[in-house]
Amino acid sequence: MSYVNGEAILIQIFDVGRSIRLDAVQKKVSGVKSRKVIKSKDTPDYFEFPETLDIEITENFSVDAQSIENLSLEMSLYKDGVVSVIVRILLRDYPIEKLHLVRKMQIETNDGLLEVDDLIQAQYEKVYSQIKDDIIESEYISNPFESENYTIFTVIDEIENPFEFVRTNDQYIASLLMGENPEMVLHESQIQKTLKNPLSFQKNDLFIFDLDRCLIIDPNQDYEDALQIIELANYQLLELRTFDRYLDSLLDKAEDDIKELFFKRRRLLGRRIKKKFGYLFRLRYDVMFIWENLENVSKIIGDYFLSQIYNHLSELYALDDWSDIIRQRLKVLDDFYSAAKYDINERILIILEVMIVILFIIDIILVIFEFLR
Repeated sequence: MSYVNGEAILIQIFDVGRSIRLDAVQKKVSGVKSRKVIKSKDTPDYFEFPETLDIEITENFSVDAQSIENLSLEMSLYKDGVVSVIVRILLRDYPIEKLHLVRKMQIETNDGLLEVDDLIQAQYEKVYSQIKDDIIESEYISNPFESENYTIFTVIDEIENPFEFVRTNDQYIASLLMGENPEMVLHESQIQKTLKNPLSFQKNDLFIFDLDRCLIIDPNQDYEDALQIIELANYQLLELRTFDRYLDSLLDKAEDDIKELFFKRRRLLGRRIKKKFGYLFRLRYDVMFIWENLENVSKIIGDYFLSQIYNHLSELYALDDWSDIIRQRLKVLDDFYSAAKYDINERILIILEVMIVILFIIDIILVIFEFLR
């Protein structure tokens, strides 16, 4: 059995609203404003992340396991309405074949024994209860809130040939990244598909990404910037998935409006259509501003290693496809309510024309009646 040193890093981000008033929150909870800056892997100095409020976690956590040296929890609040929770577990001489069990370990907390996922949820709920009045809500945010999670396994041992190390342990590493039972014997095609796109910056490091997990081999421990790119990509996926779910609900309501407009023909529908048309106009610009913020953060210009990581994750998550789908759905909704508004206006014009004709006829009748008198 092989033993490794490194970390298990678990990230979960929650989409809680349109934005968070960081200045107001800072008066309620102990935290420090910061702006993460990447200064490694040949990345330009001007590349920065949005400002965050990093929450100080004073509670101590412990794990009764010989191979666990330390466990820490970090929380950050983003102005754009995101809460990020990161648990970092320091591994020493940990059996590589048991990395999949890290998430199930029992952690001693003030609330009793908790698994990692329960610990993240508990800490998130504690902070949320303190800051919820300073969150600017939005119609497209669901309750319970949407979230994304990602797990990073790092190995910091000096491995002469990381590619050979992965080939030697390919069955287990592929199962680990896929989230499958390691006792399952995967087909060679599945192993190759999972491990086929490794990335390296130096000769002795290696990065392998999958949808929900990744493996980083880096004896220099220079992977903090990669963690930020992973967090950014998951944040974008979360925002796009939230928009998509909300637009699904709007399309369902639009279907009901179609039936009412062309079959039931309710009187008050015209006012409702105009109201929704105005709402879609505001929603479109709201989405545009959020997209602009996302794209500004992800502008890693040039052939930099972090750009390769971000582009690879974007392809895995199909971020461009998500964006195209959302734009198309917004267009469908816009076209429908524009057509509905046009149809209603046409009806009003026809009614006005008929009324004018009626008034004209009445006027003629009155003239004839007066002439006959």
